[in-house]
Amino acid sequence: IECHLPTHPPSYLLTYPPTLLPTYLPTYLPRHLPTYLATYLPTYLPTYLATCLPTYLPTYLAT
Repeated sequence: IECHLPTHPPSYLLTYPPTLLPTYLPTYLPRHLPTYLATYLPTYLPTYLATCLPTYLPTYLAT
């Protein structure tokens, strides 16, 4: 598993121009975020924490 956080929000924000964001976020997030969190986090987060934190956290704290 790759040790980095989900890149969906950043890539979305980069794809959509700033003029679309004010309308995009209020319509998109309330519908998709709960589903995304409910399906994504329970399966991915434990694996992410178990594999990534031991290697990533010391490096992160040292910088």
